[in-house]
Amino acid sequence: MRYIPHTPTDIRDMLSAIGIEKLEELFHSIPDALRLEAPLNLPAALPEADLVQALNRLGQRNLNPEECAVFLGAGAYRHFTPALVNHLLLRGEFLTSYTPYQPEVSQGTLQAIFEFQSFVCMLTGMEIANASIYDGASSLAEAVLMAHRVNHRNEVLMARTVHPEYRQVVETYTRGIDFKITEVPYQENGQTDLDFIRQHVTDDISSVVIQSPNFFGIVEQYAELGEFLKGKQTLLIVVVAEATSLGILKPPGQRGADIVAGEGQGWGLPVAFGGPYVGFFATREPFFRQVPGRIVGETVDRTGQRLSQKWFLHRPAGLGPRQQDRGRLPRSGRVHLTDKRGHLHRHGRVGFGGFGGDLLPRQIAAGAEILLRGRRREGVTLQVEAQQRDAFCSPHCHG
Repeated sequence: MRYIPHTPTDIRDMLSAIGIEKLEELFHSIPDALRLEAPLNLPAALPEADLVQALNRLGQRNLNPEECAVFLGAGAYRHFTPALVNHLLLRGEFLTSYTPYQPEVSQGTLQAIFEFQSFVCMLTGMEIANASIYDGASSLAEAVLMAHRVNHRNEVLMARTVHPEYRQVVETYTRGIDFKITEVPYQENGQTDLDFIRQHVTDDISSVVIQSPNFFGIVEQYAELGEFLKGKQTLLIVVVAEATSLGILKPPGQRGADIVAGEGQGWGLPVAFGGPYVGFFATREPFFRQVPGRIVGETVDRTGQRLSQKWFLHRPAGLGPRQQDRGRLPRSGRVHLTDKRGHLHRHGRVGFGGFGGDLLPRQIAAGAEILLRGRRREGVTLQVEAQQRDAFCSPHCHG
């Protein structure tokens, strides 16, 4: 589409229509101290070729993650992406519309999402998974809100070993409602203090949130906690910030989790300046109509052929098309079908040791132990000491 700027006459006519004389009057609400008194001190414009060279020189001042190991990231790391992922993306079956509102022309995308949901259910041990959420932090926030919708309670116990950015997002989501968040401390070995949780669960606690592996890389032992919370009608939310760990750990659904929320960047998505990536969300069948976002189901057409169809969830009236209730029924925010690669990268993980993808997480766990031993030999004091069986990713250390 061509860009045709407004002429001075156009601008004059529009200003006259709204009853002002100058464009500056539109910004009268901005304090004078915050307004620029002169143009920004920027270099002169460059021809495109010169600009590209200047940006390349600027980029060369950064370290190249392809040439060195990077341990920063707090859950967002560079991953190798198998070639079959890009191959799948280029196939005609997946070159369908961005948002698959029309299933008759979006079967490729819908099939990828349906298999993504099945993959998440298999790894988490849950019965239902939605099409995805923007990222892991948003997924956790939606889980906390869903627990509130289920039992109508306004307090949550959240472990301090949950990713700090995830905790910040939950605080932002719940800021506008009467909601109390109590932090659960951790023990010297890096595990969450489960006794603290048992002592502080009351009839007002909507959910308990723990992360496993937690922010220190420690695998939490929460199976008995799940049984305890069921007797209190309190939901257990398990966060998984490192998705590859699900390939070798016992699924959260088999350890008492009611909702599993996590980040799928570890399945092979690029760092991409910090995301968003692909958040996954899974729960149990009794909570089906409280699930946020969208879900793809499978059915057959009039001729008996298999096809997929997308539904919108978390609506008081149940499941229905978007146009039917747009603007009339509330929807859960921050929920969307993320980058299509997020769904197809799960196929990429298949290239690392079967459908469950256990080869890659075993390599990660082994690498964490090698790093742990090496740092000890160098005299580095570990912030969290952990037994080999309880450590998955790199523990925090300082020297």
